[in-house]
Amino acid sequence: MGLGIGVLPYLWLLKDEVDSVTVVEINQDVIDLFEKYIRPQYRTAKKLEIIHGDALDYYNEDFLNQFDYVYVDFWESTGDGLGLYTRLIK
Repeated sequence: MGLGIGVLPYLWLLKDEVDSVTVVEINQDVIDLFEKYIRPQYRTAKKLEIIHGDALDYYNEDFLNQFDYVYVDFWESTGDGLGLYTRLIK
């Protein structure tokens, strides 16, 4: 949850035991930049799915149970992290 510049998803896809990675990203501009500049540099045929949406809408058992591991890392500024992570913990 949270694409960033796409480095972690790429590193995960390079691991033998990883078949695919799914990312939830709220910012379409981030997705567009990633698709244009970063994804073409990936050197793997493994599946990377990017869902344009709010991570909080996907942070539920039905969605999360599809995956072996879930990694959450998102922020808008240095002052917003606590509120978002507090919402996730609830």
